[in-house]
Amino acid sequence: MRAVPISLDASAADDSAAILSPESSDLACSLVVWLDDATSLPLRVLDRYLGSLTVDAGELDAAERGQPVLTHADERAVQRARLQDILDVFVAARWAPEGAGNLKELLGAADVKELAQALQEPPRTVIALRRGRASLSPEQAERLAPVIHLPVETLLAANPSLPEDLVADLDHPAYRAKVVALAERRNVDETEAWLTAGFAVAAVAHRQTEGEKPAWTDRLDRYFALVLDEP
Repeated sequence: MRAVPISLDASAADDSAAILSPESSDLACSLVVWLDDATSLPLRVLDRYLGSLTVDAGELDAAERGQPVLTHADERAVQRARLQDILDVFVAARWAPEGAGNLKELLGAADVKELAQALQEPPRTVIALRRGRASLSPEQAERLAPVIHLPVETLLAANPSLPEDLVADLDHPAYRAKVVALAERRNVDETEAWLTAGFAVAAVAHRQTEGEKPAWTDRLDRYFALVLDEP
């Protein structure tokens, strides 16, 4: 999603930023729109809706600009640098790990039946894990860790990467509230709740050997309805 930083202190604007009047938005105050710092952001970093801002390109072009920065010691240059640093953090934000996909190597020396018993799953699930067609959920990794004497974090890092389209759907604001509710219910942080939901849904989908590509939103809806006891 394409986004641009907006701040409220007009005195901090330089000539790269447009200063919009209080009438331009629902916030009823002057807004500094940092046009030169526009970038693509993942939906996952958007936390709260504050209001609407609707302007056309002509209005932005005609808007008042801040004064040029003439020295690096200018406090406005420092403030903009801080804003850019924060923006870099948002751009790089990611809850889904880049899975190594090497579960086969970690599980290869263990007996299939023993692993199945520890996971409380049928042997075919263990075989799917070894083939990279399934992912360990955090709960399964906790069951498995003492059996093969590896940390939970090592097991989860060995999962195959979650499908990008599943990650994108989970990032949607419609699921953010459900992830927060899951985190509160299980007394875990949001990242662990995201991982729990993502790996659980992916694991079920990996068991599907035929048919069309998984409809992640349908699967996510069913998952959250189940774990949150929704009607």
